[in-house]
Amino acid sequence: MWVLAAFILIQVIDGMLTTIGLSRGIGEGNPLVALYIKEYGSFWGLLLIKGLAILLGCYLYEKKRLRTLKIILVIYIFIAIVPWVWSILLTK
Repeated sequence: MWVLAAFILIQVIDGMLTTIGLSRGIGEGNPLVALYIKEYGSFWGLLLIKGLAILLGCYLYEKKRLRTLKIILVIYIFIAIVPWVWSILLTK
């Protein structure tokens, strides 16, 4: 259960960091997320894309693909969370 909770928490943190980064003029690096933000606005675009990610995490958890979920979680920290934190700190 912890891996699903951690995955959901990382999605929420990424959404918050994305909002902060966008408000500071930093562009979104993920083309799919950028498309959703462009089409639906930052709030709805992020809500939709994060909702889809959480649904995927729930699906993997339900199918007992815990190793896959753990790998995605670790990769996500390094390709989304760390770059956002670094970018936000540099634009202070």
